[in-house]
Amino acid sequence: MVTGEELVTTIDGTHLYSFINQPGHKEAVKKKLNYDDVLQIAGPHLFRDLVTNNKLTLLPEEMRDNHATKVIKAQPNDGSWETIHYFDKATGIRLEMTEMDAKGQTALQIKLSEVNTNPTIIEDQFKFVVPGGVTLEDQSNSP
Repeated sequence: MVTGEELVTTIDGTHLYSFINQPGHKEAVKKKLNYDDVLQIAGPHLFRDLVTNNKLTLLPEEMRDNHATKVIKAQPNDGSWETIHYFDKATGIRLEMTEMDAKGQTALQIKLSEVNTNPTIIEDQFKFVVPGGVTLEDQSNSP
């Protein structure tokens, strides 16, 4: 048996739109933008979260997919698990994150396989379009 899902997130600078397409279920939601709800790959929100919520340890640099990286181990202030973060030395982008459970086993791994630091952005790139047959649930006024 094979299953899959489509997850699309669009951020327009004010709102976060998400579309979930699973077998037998589709939904679209509009929320007030909160950067804590967005997987960060670089920038002040990511580093603020890492510094505020973790004990950080700088590990030896490593090569990852032909990128020289700075490696940081983060152990949450309130947990026994840890994450290892690999930041590209040239761009500061987090290329890989591996989350380990309390037994040291990989529980989650996220890798960026292609990074383009100078993309062509089309005008409608950050405009969310509700897919046909789906009603947008507006939660942007919820607390």
